[in-house]
Amino acid sequence: MGYDVPPVPETLIEDLAYNLGEVEARRWLVAAREVAGRLIAQWQLVPHQVLAGGAMSLCVKCADPEGRELVLKVPTDVAGGAAETAALRAWAGDGAPACSGRTRRPPRC
Repeated sequence: MGYDVPPVPETLIEDLAYNLGEVEARRWLVAAREVAGRLIAQWQLVPHQVLAGGAMSLCVKCADPEGRELVLKVPTDVAGGAAETAALRAWAGDGAPACSGRTRRPPRC
């Protein structure tokens, strides 16, 4: 089972650079890919692709060991990511994506 993070779309790099600056975006992306790779391995996920369209996170479309599709999200802002996780848990999948039981606060990138 491969645990490598798939290639990052150029549009995501550009969007991150717009928000963080070119140097910081590339530095953050290296660290975020390392975090995502560790979580993919730890949770035995099968990564499919890095999703484009975000500007504040690295989102990797994956499947869990049971074959369920999910998105692993590593935010640029830990506090913002924690707030988003809390909101998603409160909604409990009612009109919003459900959080996996694997949700945890990742180390800072």
